[in-house]
Amino acid sequence: GGGGGRAAKSVEKEGFEPVEVTETEASILKGDDNDMVEILGTDGKKLRTTRKAARLVVEANKFASEGNMAKAVEKMSLAVKEDPNLEKMDPESDKRLVQTMQAFLMQGQNPKAKALLDQYYKMRVDKGADPDAWDMITLVEAHVLYFKTVEEWGTMAEWSNKALSMCKKFRGEKSREYAQALSNHGLAIAPLERYEEAEESFTRALAIQEEIKGMGSQEAAQTCHNLALLLRNTGRHAEAGSFYDRALATWRDKGLWMQHVVTCKDAAMNSHAAGDTQKAISRMDECFAEVKKAPQHIQDKVATDLGLDDFMSLLKGGALPKAVSEEGGTKKGN
Repeated sequence: GGGGGRAAKSVEKEGFEPVEVTETEASILKGDDNDMVEILGTDGKKLRTTRKAARLVVEANKFASEGNMAKAVEKMSLAVKEDPNLEKMDPESDKRLVQTMQAFLMQGQNPKAKALLDQYYKMRVDKGADPDAWDMITLVEAHVLYFKTVEEWGTMAEWSNKALSMCKKFRGEKSREYAQALSNHGLAIAPLERYEEAEESFTRALAIQEEIKGMGSQEAAQTCHNLALLLRNTGRHAEAGSFYDRALATWRDKGLWMQHVVTCKDAAMNSHAAGDTQKAISRMDECFAEVKKAPQHIQDKVATDLGLDDFMSLLKGGALPKAVSEEGGTKKGN
């Protein structure tokens, strides 16, 4: 906006470094085109450019913040024509695109997230990017995330398989990236009832993660959670319980309350399915204790979104509907 506010939003564009305008937008928008003003790159270095180029950057920032990547690129391209020094390769731009997409997904704006992803991916390919080159892996993983969120498991599996192939080719079968791709692939194929393959994917991922970062890493804990959910959904409750315990130990150790709550509720559901209602209630007590570690203003929302009160009531009432929540695993919903 105008006034004295800073133009703090950065343009997210493949091939250009997102820049932040250090002067106020009001001062950028008025004055001679050829005046020199200062802008700040994502590397923290200051760049001096013409007011005309800086104005175009402001416009690009605005379009990027609205998710309109095509317009953002158009304006940034014009800025670069004015000042070629603005053109810098920025490998972080794909990640910022993913962050914008995630924000849309969290707000329930799935069509907007998909349109943004499609537009950006097409733009990269149209500009000559090889879809199978390693520098496209972030966007491949973004597709995996999107289709997981909207529960389109078949399409998720196609993209997770592509990620697996790329990680194997460029990083090798003992790499952190390959382990993550294996875990994601397991999440995609489990709902397709490809249980043995999914279990193998999780087990291989876990072995790699433990070898690289140890048993207590966040990556290993998340894979333990995913494997536990698969085991739970296929009736192997005792085995599932041990993997839930391993994940919970890491969340406790690292103070990650949100992951703790999600895993703990799933573990409670596993205990109930195994016929141990008292253990399920104990797990839920732990859930509620963890929710209290959340910021005050979101505690109720977290409890509601995860259905904690309803599930505890059903446990204590001795009845439970067959449909169960499966956060962070093969299914979502409540």
